[in-house]
Amino acid sequence: MEIAQTADYALQTLLTLQGRGPSTEIELASAMQVSRTAAHRIVLTLHRRGFVLRLEDGRYTLGPELIKLSANTPIDLVSISAHHLESLAQFTKETVVLAVPHGENAVVLDQRQGTQGPLRVEYRTGFSHSLTRGASGLAILAYLERDCQDLLIRKAGDPDLRARLHKVVAEGYSLSSGELRAGMVGLAVPIVVNGVGVVGSIALVVPDLREVSLKDNLDDLKRHARGIALEYSSVIADATSAVG
Repeated sequence: MEIAQTADYALQTLLTLQGRGPSTEIELASAMQVSRTAAHRIVLTLHRRGFVLRLEDGRYTLGPELIKLSANTPIDLVSISAHHLESLAQFTKETVVLAVPHGENAVVLDQRQGTQGPLRVEYRTGFSHSLTRGASGLAILAYLERDCQDLLIRKAGDPDLRARLHKVVAEGYSLSSGELRAGMVGLAVPIVVNGVGVVGSIALVVPDLREVSLKDNLDDLKRHARGIALEYSSVIADATSAVG
C-alpha cells in the first residue's frame, strides 16, 4: 500500500520527539534522514498546528494539541492541572477553565463548574475561540512570540489590542467582559513554563453581577498557575532524564 510521504515524515517527527525528547531541527533531520530544509518545513507545520512546541534554546518538544488528543502524551496538562482546578473551584465556588493555544485559537481542555448561587457558568471541553478575544485567549497571546502577535493583531483589526497585551504582561492577568458570552466576565492568568514559554491559561469565569469580587481571587489564581508550571517543568525534566 502506498503511503503519503509528507504525512509519514510528520508522524516520524512526533515519534522521534517522543523517543528522544526535545530535539533540534538538525537532529530531527538526521533521525529521519531528510534535509534540514525538509525537516524545517515539517516542524514549522506541526508547530503552527500545536503538535510541537519550540523551546527557548531552539529545540522542539511535543505540544498541547497532542495533550488534547491523548492522555498518554509525556506532557499531560490536563492531569497536571486537575487538582489545581478542583482546589480553585472549591475555594472560589466559581467556574475554573483551563485553555491552551491551538493555531490562532484558545481551546478549553478542562473545567470545574462553580457552585456559587443559581447562576453558574459552564464551558464544554473543546470550546474554541480566537486568541484575540476573551480573558483566556489574551492571557496566552500576550506571552506568545511577537510575529504571532503581529499576525493576529492585523487580522483582528483592533488598534487597542497591542496595548491590552502589554497590560496583561505588566499586570500578569487579563480581564474581559462579555467578549465571548453576554453577561459573563473572565479573569485569566498565563501558565508560563521556564524554557518552554506559555503553554496555556487558567481563568475564573463568573456572571457579571459577581464581577466586583472577582479580583479578590487573583493571588490564588496566580499561585495555582505557578504550581501548574512547576509541575509541567518537572514532567519535562523527568522525560528528558529518562530518554538521556
